Amino acid sequence: MPPDSPGMPSEAPIPSQSDDLLKARLAAITEASENAVITCDLQGNVVDWNPAAETIYGYAAVEMIGQPLGRIIPEENIEKEIHIQNRAANNEATHRFETSRLSKSRGLVSVSVSVKPLCDPEGNVAGLLRIERDVTIQKEREREFNRLNKLYAAMGQVNHAIVFSKTREELLDRVCRALVEDGGFHMAWIGWVEESTYRLLPMAVAGEGADYVNSIMVYGDDRAEGRGPAGTAFRTGRPCKCEDIEKEPSMDPWRRALREFGFRSVASFPIRVQGTLRGALSMYASELNYFRDKEMALLEEAASDLSYALTGLEERRERRVAEITAREEQSFSTAMIETIPGILYLYDDRLRFLRWNRRFEEISGYTREEIGRMSPLDFFRKEDRPGILERIGEVFEKGSSWAEAAFVSKDGKEMPYYLTGSRITYNGASCLIGVGVDISDRVHAEERYTTLFEHAPDGLLVADANGRYIDANPSICRMLGYSQEEMLTLHRAHILSPSHKEQVPHAMEELRHKGLFRREWRLHRKNGTEFFADTITALMPDGSTLCIIRDVTEKQRREAVLAQALKHEKELTEEARAGERAKGEFLAVMSHEIRTPLNGILGFSELLAHTPGLPEEALGHARTIVKSGEALLHLLDDVLDFSRIEAGRMPIEHEVFSPGQLLESTRALLASLATEKKLDMSVSVGPDVPRFVIGDAGRIRQILLNLAGNAVKFTRRGGVTLSLQRGKETGWLEFLVKDTGPGIPQEKIQSIFQPFTQADSSLTRRHGGTGLGLTISLRLAQLMGGTLTVESQPGQGAGFLLALPLAEAVSGTAEAPPESPVALDAEFAIKHPLRVLVVEDDKVNLRLIQTILTRLGYETCAASNGIEAVEAYREMKPDCILMDLQMPELDGIEATRAIREIEKADEEKKTAYIAALTADIIPLDRRHCFEAGMDTYLSKPVKIASIAATLVEASSR
Repeated sequence: MPPDSPGMPSEAPIPSQSDDLLKARLAAITEASENAVITCDLQGNVVDWNPAAETIYGYAAVEMIGQPLGRIIPEENIEKEIHIQNRAANNEATHRFETSRLSKSRGLVSVSVSVKPLCDPEGNVAGLLRIERDVTIQKEREREFNRLNKLYAAMGQVNHAIVFSKTREELLDRVCRALVEDGGFHMAWIGWVEESTYRLLPMAVAGEGADYVNSIMVYGDDRAEGRGPAGTAFRTGRPCKCEDIEKEPSMDPWRRALREFGFRSVASFPIRVQGTLRGALSMYASELNYFRDKEMALLEEAASDLSYALTGLEERRERRVAEITAREEQSFSTAMIETIPGILYLYDDRLRFLRWNRRFEEISGYTREEIGRMSPLDFFRKEDRPGILERIGEVFEKGSSWAEAAFVSKDGKEMPYYLTGSRITYNGASCLIGVGVDISDRVHAEERYTTLFEHAPDGLLVADANGRYIDANPSICRMLGYSQEEMLTLHRAHILSPSHKEQVPHAMEELRHKGLFRREWRLHRKNGTEFFADTITALMPDGSTLCIIRDVTEKQRREAVLAQALKHEKELTEEARAGERAKGEFLAVMSHEIRTPLNGILGFSELLAHTPGLPEEALGHARTIVKSGEALLHLLDDVLDFSRIEAGRMPIEHEVFSPGQLLESTRALLASLATEKKLDMSVSVGPDVPRFVIGDAGRIRQILLNLAGNAVKFTRRGGVTLSLQRGKETGWLEFLVKDTGPGIPQEKIQSIFQPFTQADSSLTRRHGGTGLGLTISLRLAQLMGGTLTVESQPGQGAGFLLALPLAEAVSGTAEAPPESPVALDAEFAIKHPLRVLVVEDDKVNLRLIQTILTRLGYETCAASNGIEAVEAYREMKPDCILMDLQMPELDGIEATRAIREIEKADEEKKTAYIAALTADIIPLDRRHCFEAGMDTYLSKPVKIASIAATLVEASSR
């Protein structure tokens, strides 16, 4: 047998010739061994279980044989045991490792374990042999030795803290740190009782869980939070411990938090100061049953030493406080006498002054020597002296008294004073000490109150706590028809209408709760008539009430008249709004009805102008028709914009755009017109202008086109400059349109922004226009939070400044450069092949669009309403659909939705490019188009170039 494993058989197979003898010897050794000898099969099931195993683990052999050994292995040790079993299965032994087992009778026990494989005659591992020695007592003695060593070290540090700590806070902190750092406790804290709540407040904490201590509630009384060790130790004045926090019911309020920190046991000790319980010292350990008798004795001694030290500190503090208090009281009494706002006096029963303050000298005007020779009665009028002498006698007889009288100074000035007197013993003699306070302000206030009370136009009533009137001013007497003497015999119930009496208890409750109550009551006059009164009732400190009463009969009549007037005004407003809505709807309908035929006029005129071989005269006529139609369209747009602005329905968008590119695109749109008139047109953008901003680019472009268009229109020679720079205020940009035109007279500058107005009416006849352009531009600028101003001198041109608040954007998308003109001929369809479906209910517009598409080389299919459009889509599967919006039977938006649903079911997942065609220009319609699934939006009148651009976009998908 190996020397390190007594009684352990060798891994080698047992020789067969002595098999019986060896088995007998092994059985004898096993039966006599004090160690548990256990054999298991390779699955971990018990095969043999000797008497020592029964003793150590409390299980009889019949209970364990055939059972898994895991029955006595704690869950946290299972993984290690599996590893050792696997080693044995691989013919590897494990010698003397310490672990724990679950005893049936003793709970958790410590054991030293050796494991060896058992081999059959062929050398194969057939089982495992375990020798397990009980080392519980040995381990416990080692732990106790270590605990006591740490506690003795901590006691030394506690004594050191007791000797050298200067304050209570320092001492408590050092004691807690010594118990944690030297005593080995996980946490220590000292709770000090708060007398008002009986809560133990943390005065010192050390170790883990400081936040826990500051967050919990521990009390020194018998509530649930006071039944833990700390509360019990404080309440009983005796040490208290908890050996197993998990099982102790009194630890319920704190168990979850303590579990998180790994605390298993706790002990608390009372702390006394000068014999009075003032707090508790608590220590937390991570072991069960940590606090044995020896440990408790040492810790109780430490708590006793701490109490003794705290008593010494408290006594020294009290002595210091007493000394300081004595000095402060002497200083205070002197300061109080001299700084009291009134006069102070002390004299004996023979009316001889013994002491007074400087204020007495200042008020009276007498010197210290003069006062010392005078009597207290010398400071009052002769007619008041008998009364004052009587009050002085009351002080010496009853102990105290007071008086109000005129205090007379040396120069004869009389001042109203409130005087007090109390009897004291001073230098063994009975004396009077008192103060006098100037009550001039109070007397004047009372006079003012009396004047206000008597002459107030509102009624004033003062009632005692029972509701009986104790004062009433003349106004309320006139209001109710009673004399003042009659009013003082009445109760509030006498003047309150019987219909309101049930509401009085609620009103009084609210008055008591808030101190002030206001409402209208119906009051009852002496002659039996009633009236409504607005009342404000205030609760006075003495329980009485002051009520201010105002007759609101006339006010209610005026309010009724006002309500009727407001109702009428509301009706007129609604009528006006209805008129505005009707006007807006009328203009929208007119827009649609005008744009529809205008689409045919402009469209066919444009086709005519692009017809090859057309005579020059006819070409000129066609171009004139186009320009006239465009002028009519511009006129229509101005009227509609003005109408929407007036109705407050002009939406302002917020999008990211480049202000520099917007200015350049404005110049590009007007460049051809400027070239025709031989005018220079330039753009200037400041270097500090942000690249991208957030605002309504469309409305800003509309303003700039109007301003720059006017500049080009009215300028005969020179040029037009468009510039952009940062504004004077942060986040503002300034667009300047300056020309070299005729200028504007000063008296006309303000009028040019009025509707249907131009600076010179002859210009309207010469150049045309509605006179709405500048009005719309100004209103749009104001809607965007900006301004539009002009500076001009006749003959020197004009400069229009558009200033707008435009927040800088981090990034954006630059406008695409203008594309090169597309050749609009029969080759167009070859370059951009598409199957096109035209959906239009108006025959003229249908013929126009089909003619344009034919010119471009397309063969088209047509539908006159939404239902036909959906059927046509099913049959021909077009690549592009030009869809009118307003059609009978099924409109363009619903038709688009139906087509998109068909496409979802299509296995090829092909989608048609759908462009809306409509004469309406309402933004809401555009949003509905995109929500239905349309790809773009074309407003009528539709130009050939717009249709061509749409076809190019459709063919690129």
